[in-house]
Amino acid sequence: MSFLEKLIFKPSVSVRHSERIRNIVPGDYNNDGRLDLLVMSGNTEGANAISVYFSDLIGGFERPVQAPSSATAQPFLVDSNGDMKIDLLGTSPINNKLVLWKNIWNGTDPNNRVFNLTEPLFQGNTPCDISDPHSNAFIDLDGDCLADIFLTCQKPNSQQRTFQIWVNSAEQDNFVFKMSGQFPNGMGSITFADMDRDGTIDMVFPTCRSIDSQLGIGHKCSLNIVYNKQRPLCKSGSSAQDQGFCRTPNDLCTKDSDFQFDFSEDTSNEWFERIDLETAFGFDSLLMNDVTYDPPLPVTVRIGDLTLDGYPDIIVIGVSGSGNRSPYILNSIPCSHNIAGCDSRGNGRRGFKVVTAGTETVRRITDARGVAVMDLDEDV
Repeated sequence: MSFLEKLIFKPSVSVRHSERIRNIVPGDYNNDGRLDLLVMSGNTEGANAISVYFSDLIGGFERPVQAPSSATAQPFLVDSNGDMKIDLLGTSPINNKLVLWKNIWNGTDPNNRVFNLTEPLFQGNTPCDISDPHSNAFIDLDGDCLADIFLTCQKPNSQQRTFQIWVNSAEQDNFVFKMSGQFPNGMGSITFADMDRDGTIDMVFPTCRSIDSQLGIGHKCSLNIVYNKQRPLCKSGSSAQDQGFCRTPNDLCTKDSDFQFDFSEDTSNEWFERIDLETAFGFDSLLMNDVTYDPPLPVTVRIGDLTLDGYPDIIVIGVSGSGNRSPYILNSIPCSHNIAGCDSRGNGRRGFKVVTAGTETVRRITDARGVAVMDLDEDV
């Protein structure tokens, strides 16, 4: 019997929610070791109702516990003080200011409150207006093994998106402003990954000159990689190790306060890579938004090491001239001449090529709306 023949769908449990669901975020919100569900739903214009379904002892869920509502820009998960409890960071529907849903769950509390709204502990600047949709993240960007806060920003009535980075300060028990910057026009959602395997987290996102709001399709698109300009991990036998230009395994969690993300498109900037899809791969349109949802759902560039060489590959939903939407796998390879992502001399951090062999089944899909990468049969 093949692996696919062994796969069986077993219905588990069904939960009926009274309002239109906008998002579901699984997580252990009461620290009992079981998976709960945080449900965001549309109750009023300009707000998301937040409900938490705690798992019970028999595989189902208890009646929901209500939490303070958020603005339509959905809050994201953080651990604001390192207590291993899931907090939320988002925007208040009352004044559109950034607030923290602090996890205060106590099983003996007769009020059964999960979150308490407080001001986030930010120092050094004013938090920006969160874009909607956003690519906010709780992720280590300076290499100290403490998750930092990345915010995507957009002022009201503006098309320009910017970002802020707030680094986690263990000494001050808060988040300190590090930098801000401006994104290229026509950008999509950001994916974070270590694209060049140097031990630092990079950004990957698409940009398009125009996006059809009815179809969600972007035209004249490019793929952008912004490498984290940070002291990397030492390679075996590296001379840089002797000079202190890299981090040894013993210094894995060493903070680099001088890390940068350089969006300069100057040809001398090796830390920013823009790949014109039509020139490199023969197609220039991407599915940027899934318009079957209301509001449309951003389609994220997917990252996964499909070739098991240690370097992340990229999957995008390309759109043909006839409108077919198919997944394209872009294999990460060493730079050389005439490779997308490398300069005219064949230099660069990583190059990419379209995978054709063995992808015929995937390419026959013509109505793709998204891609998920997972190891179903646990053969790695």
